[in-house]
Amino acid sequence: MKIANIKIEGKSAFAVVKGDIVIDVQTLGLNIQNTLAWINADAATKAFFSVTVEGTNAEQLLAEGKAYKMIDDRIEFLPAVHEPKKIICVGHNFRTHILEMKREVPKYAMIFAKYHNVLAGHKEVIPIPEVSKEFDYEAELTVVIGKQAKAISIENALEYVAGYTIGNDLSVRDYQRRTIQFLQGKSFDKSGPIGPVMVTTDELKDVDKEQMVLRLNGQIMQQTPLADMVFDVSTLVSQISEYMTLEPGDVIMTGTPGGVGAARTPPVWIQHGDTVEVEITNIGVLRNTFKLLSKSKEKYPDIAAMKVSLAEDKLAYNALLDKASDEILHTRPYADSWTIAEAIAHITDAIDFFQNESIIALNNPEEKVGRHKTQARRLAKIAEYGQDAAEPLKANLNAAMDSCLQWLQELTDADLAKIIQHKLPKFGAMELGSFLDHFVVGHSKTHLRQVMNLMNRFE
Repeated sequence: MKIANIKIEGKSAFAVVKGDIVIDVQTLGLNIQNTLAWINADAATKAFFSVTVEGTNAEQLLAEGKAYKMIDDRIEFLPAVHEPKKIICVGHNFRTHILEMKREVPKYAMIFAKYHNVLAGHKEVIPIPEVSKEFDYEAELTVVIGKQAKAISIENALEYVAGYTIGNDLSVRDYQRRTIQFLQGKSFDKSGPIGPVMVTTDELKDVDKEQMVLRLNGQIMQQTPLADMVFDVSTLVSQISEYMTLEPGDVIMTGTPGGVGAARTPPVWIQHGDTVEVEITNIGVLRNTFKLLSKSKEKYPDIAAMKVSLAEDKLAYNALLDKASDEILHTRPYADSWTIAEAIAHITDAIDFFQNESIIALNNPEEKVGRHKTQARRLAKIAEYGQDAAEPLKANLNAAMDSCLQWLQELTDADLAKIIQHKLPKFGAMELGSFLDHFVVGHSKTHLRQVMNLMNRFE
């Protein structure tokens, strides 16, 4: 069974995931609040929970508007484990990583810690530390403890595991090297995303048989069978329980394989706008994008720069569509991913929508504009155009881009400085220039990177 902590339109909920459908358990009449509450539930409650979920028709709930596709952006994935007391990390636990770092195979598991401030969820935007350029990725299987464990044997260790999730032990390498202890480089805010789901051990009985891969902007950087661990899950749980009591909901990040950015020549560091995906077979894909917050605070570009940016994007989108086969256009790489065609359909609709909203705002400054609970409309547009072949997709995209470029030509700097009102409180009053930079120019760049990342998966 796959379970998750989520927010639905801002409200926290506990969910089960069946295929690519997410179901708030309260819809099923189940009163469990989060993964930790599920872990701590008694056997009878868990049995009733499992039977109820097993008998649920997810497709019917989806049709009735009582469930959601994983791709639905009304859902916000929270860290897969609710407020773990301990985040235990393991260093040098994959032979390929030990080799690339020129270390000896350890006799005992090398343990360090992260803290609650590092937690982040699937699809959450991770801030790149402003104090360093050496921000690195580390794909990790993450073990979730199911019951109190102290001085347990290797043979019995898996009885104390509730399930597994995916982690990314983001590391600031220059801070990590400041002392012989890793803590400084491992403790930056949001540097330990885990998710999107926790898979229970009854569904994933032999995790050593799974494969793990990390992609940076669609390019494979790390890839390994989990069987390559020096200390397997049973050994780690047993060894760690010798010197500390493990509690329900504690997590163990089990180490990373070879291919980290720091070991490459030249080194590869996470940059503003990058996307990192960690995938483990039969668990899922943990995806995060990365931003320098200082760049987000920069003033919007002028009209000429906006036009150049959109014109460049138009050429890039067309070039990608020229080399994409129909099969590639309409293949969904994983459950919560758009196809390339759907991503193109979305940005086409978004450019058209936000141009029209901008026109409304200029003509009626007091009228609130922007998206607010328009998910159904967006999905309908994606469904309508997302099955198109390359040429119709190009025609629609180019028409939207050309219309927006022509309209931008008619604007003035004074227009960009006008204050408009966004429907969402988190944006509120903003200059039209910021609105266009975020929702048109920035949106186009974001989805161009998304399409490029999807294309990279097929190369």
